[in-house]
Amino acid sequence: MVKAILLDRDGVLNEEIQGQYVNSPDDLRVFPFAGHAVSIFNSLGYKCYLITNQSGIALGHLTYSTLVEIHNKLFSIIRECGGKIERVYTCPHLDGDYMCKCRKPKPGLILQAADDKDIDLTKSWFIGDRPSDIGAAHNAGCPVIAVLSGFLDHEKIDELDHGPDAVFQNVLDFAEWLQKESSSKKSEKV
Repeated sequence: MVKAILLDRDGVLNEEIQGQYVNSPDDLRVFPFAGHAVSIFNSLGYKCYLITNQSGIALGHLTYSTLVEIHNKLFSIIRECGGKIERVYTCPHLDGDYMCKCRKPKPGLILQAADDKDIDLTKSWFIGDRPSDIGAAHNAGCPVIAVLSGFLDHEKIDELDHGPDAVFQNVLDFAEWLQKESSSKKSEKV
């Protein structure tokens, strides 16, 4: 089984535009630390997957082909830093779509990725910046990290029924922590 880092997009890898959607590649502002973080995860043996709600599709703000262009730009920037995201899992549905099984906090996208890629969710991490991210990870049985680079702050985290396993300022801070943990475990074995 594979260990993975499952990443939300907006607020984790790129700036979240409050009250707006990333509707075109020009709207995408990737955090300068995102690519380095993904490269650290990859160097530790984690496969990285994007797990993202994109209701802008259902609302008509963007098309699937535009979403592919946005993600191609994101992946290109990540690759320039030596990182790789293996695949994207997207929910295009609106809140309240009773037929939808994938919109976070439902665990559908995480479970689909785990099934498709033989991911061991107990040895993986989900990283998000919204209560729906934390809920989806809990619902899927995956450890979850909250980052403060997007929607969440400590006050909002304290209000959650099920909080994250840990909180970091951003995805790079978590990647560096994970790297230190991995190094210390290796030195303990020697």
